[in-house]
Amino acid sequence: MIIYIILLRENRKVKGVRMQSKRKFGPQKIIGISIKTTNENDKSRADIGACFERFYGEDLPARIPNKTSEEVFAIYTEYEGNHTQPYRYILGCPVESFDDVPEGFVTFEIPAKEYAFIEATGEMPRSVVDAWKEIWKSPLEREYSVDFELYGQRTFETPPTVEIYLSVKS
Repeated sequence: MIIYIILLRENRKVKGVRMQSKRKFGPQKIIGISIKTTNENDKSRADIGACFERFYGEDLPARIPNKTSEEVFAIYTEYEGNHTQPYRYILGCPVESFDDVPEGFVTFEIPAKEYAFIEATGEMPRSVVDAWKEIWKSPLEREYSVDFELYGQRTFETPPTVEIYLSVKS
């Protein structure tokens, strides 16, 4: 598994994580489903797994109008503190507008800004889980406002890669 954490001010290795620069992203409108969860007692692993099962098991991407691609975003927001506190998790697809949002779905706009960028490469979902464990131990000065994973074309390549974007303090 390869995990890269890229930061603007640093280019050094910290416990197997390489830090380099930030990446600009957004704005991006998302329509999807939402849950409230916490990392306490590993609750988020079960909650997020169930969210993915519902999303794909009920073919929810097919019900999302105005999609701009088949990418899937997993968004972490509304943190009640740091990563140990409850937060909102949204799983959805990118859209060009919030017109005709189906009942039971939520909207969210990822703000335009520079994000710390990480690639989690390897067996899924283990590589993503391991990446988050490294993030939690890292010296990143996080904002705990909007973080997200992007499951795009590279997720279906060998080896699979998921992009992770983190809001960090300037």
